[in-house]
Amino acid sequence: MARSLLARRVPQLTGIYLVASWGLLEFVDWAVDQYALSPVLTNFVVTLLVLLLPMVVVLAWRHGAPGADRWTRIDGAAIGLNLAAAAGILFVAFSGQELGAATTVKVVEDEAGNTVERVVPKAAFRRNVLLYDFDNESGDPELDWLRTGIVIGVSFDLFQDLFMTCLTVDDAGTVRERLAEAGFDLTDNIPLSLKREAAERRSVGHFMGGAVRTDGDTLVIETRLYETRNARLVATRTYRGTDPLELADRISVDFRRDLGIPDWQIEESVDLPAAELLTHSPDAFRSFSKVLVATRSNDLVAARSLAEEAVARDSTFALAHLWVSIIALLSGDQAAAGTLMAEATRHAYRLPERARLSVQVVDQLYYKQDPEAAIRAARYWTEIYPQDAEARRQLAGIYASTGDMDGQLAQYRALLAIDSADVGTMRQMASVFRAREEYDSAFVYYEHLGDRRPTDIRTRLDIAGTLLSLVKYAEAREELERARVAAPDEPDVLNQLARLDMREGRYEDAARRVEQMTSLGRTPQERHASVGLEETLYYERGQFARLEDAYRRRLATLAEYQSPIDVVGQMDNSELFIYAAEGGREAYALQQIDSLRNSVEAPWNLELELAAVRIHLDLGDVESARESLAGLRTLSEARGSNRGNTAFITWVEGRIAELEDGNCRRALESYDEARDLVPLDWLYHATRLRCLTSLERWSDAEEEVAWLLERAPGRGVYRLDVARYHAARGRTEDAVAELEAAVEIWSEADPDHRPSREARELLRDLRAE
Repeated sequence: MARSLLARRVPQLTGIYLVASWGLLEFVDWAVDQYALSPVLTNFVVTLLVLLLPMVVVLAWRHGAPGADRWTRIDGAAIGLNLAAAAGILFVAFSGQELGAATTVKVVEDEAGNTVERVVPKAAFRRNVLLYDFDNESGDPELDWLRTGIVIGVSFDLFQDLFMTCLTVDDAGTVRERLAEAGFDLTDNIPLSLKREAAERRSVGHFMGGAVRTDGDTLVIETRLYETRNARLVATRTYRGTDPLELADRISVDFRRDLGIPDWQIEESVDLPAAELLTHSPDAFRSFSKVLVATRSNDLVAARSLAEEAVARDSTFALAHLWVSIIALLSGDQAAAGTLMAEATRHAYRLPERARLSVQVVDQLYYKQDPEAAIRAARYWTEIYPQDAEARRQLAGIYASTGDMDGQLAQYRALLAIDSADVGTMRQMASVFRAREEYDSAFVYYEHLGDRRPTDIRTRLDIAGTLLSLVKYAEAREELERARVAAPDEPDVLNQLARLDMREGRYEDAARRVEQMTSLGRTPQERHASVGLEETLYYERGQFARLEDAYRRRLATLAEYQSPIDVVGQMDNSELFIYAAEGGREAYALQQIDSLRNSVEAPWNLELELAAVRIHLDLGDVESARESLAGLRTLSEARGSNRGNTAFITWVEGRIAELEDGNCRRALESYDEARDLVPLDWLYHATRLRCLTSLERWSDAEEEVAWLLERAPGRGVYRLDVARYHAARGRTEDAVAELEAAVEIWSEADPDHRPSREARELLRDLRAE
């Protein structure tokens, strides 16, 4: 047999084939490195060459001997069968895998609006990884800063690699949520099993943790890289040195090699030392590392002090400037915030491109008040780094502020493609569909949420809220009662039940729920929600003296845990402001608005014009209303107009026209437009009803009557409006019935409560007829 094989030159020809195959593989490896082709291409070629080997052996056996030979059908069948089998195996083995270039060229608009070409890695070749805080094994709490510090250094070094998507626990909401569910804080030493589960929920391929300790004056860093799917330990390494950022540089290079990233990719990527990206000052880096720990506990005072220490030690530390600026802004110190942001942008050249783009987005949106420029920067960010979830979240947030719901949904879908378990994004998608009145789509995402979080109370609350939008009050109550059984002491459930009670006119039940919430108020946030509910209850019952007291308590509670900007943003919707004229509190409300205005600067203080303009309109003060309207327009331009802002500004324009004309003929067009922009806002329907009644457009007014009574049967002011409509049409019995319902709601109203006084006077007049 051996002689036959040699005679037919089978070993010789097979050897030539193998040598040629080796040469081809060397060429393919060279081409992969030289032209940034897919590493999978090498495996494809190896598999193909192995699969074709039987055909080579058969052909050598049949035709390798010297002399003439003849091809037969058997040869053709052998070749065809081998090729067919090879094609089938290759299709199964490599279907869906990228075999071409590892990168693609994109023509995109950069942050300055210029059209540029950028080389971007294809999705198949990006690696995503989650970094956990390291464990402190030294026993010395003074070393706790390094647990986070080493993660900052490694992550910023990896940010330079286009092929890497590096997350920390501060970036990944899905991870923080899972850790919180298990009762762990980000500063805890988290068990491996929970790390794996949280990383899997975030859909990352690998995660890394480790430990820090000291050996005399030497820092010892141990890293452990795991595969998420099975928690397999991929690599463990130990590093020793005195400079944590130099250690971070070494860790990031080994880390990428351990992930299987080709050397050519590592060599081609920008790889500035971490100290160049952050700071050359060890003391500045130590102070900044402590900033993140302080912000996790919401200690903004300590966080600002530490960030200022970092800046004082290194005036070019761009990231520290950014953090001081943001903290100053949240604290209401806008003058300092603007100066610090200017320093952050001036030294942003030190930052990796992703971080630099993030700075630009924040600067354009919150400091320069240019939403269009912020959108350009965020779009560019998502184009160059499509797997960067933070880029998409920021772009979605800008779209939300400008009212671009289609843009929001596009970014949320992209986020779910990155992290299919991101329940926060699912919830946001559902809320957008609710706002668009696409309730079937909203319920689809609520079902997904329910499947992933079967015991999540918030999902039940969202479903109940959607049912309320559909005017399915009984079903909404059933959903809330089920939530209450699952979580009897959950303040949010009591809050929503109480608001449903008030909408249906069940004020005694609502008052009992307020008492329950007050008794459960453990945190400032819970106490704020309880006092906010009190405000609503007292307004609806016409008790402005108690409303004023609740307002003061709510303001004090908010100040316990919110920045001045957040306080202004939340207090502008107080019933004491919006409905001040009904309780004769106009002067007090305007005084409070001025006080809050002085606590922050423009454009943040312009949010209070939403409340101020209502008071000016109720007072008939057209000049002051126009000044507030100008502020609202400035705010809308700074933040980006959306349907809600546009609708309210349009409504204000109509009210001003009505005051100027003495009738609402010209104003009705504005009221119609506002109602069409935001169809579910009660204000616009109530205003149209009053206008249509005065114009005796009975058919249109009847539609508004039905709409208001269906959606807000428990609101006394709307009952009064409906009664006036019936009285104008001579329907005395219907008017009396509505007035009796309103008077019952206001049975304990203050003596100077205008609507209840007017309701009693009209009821007395109608009964006297």
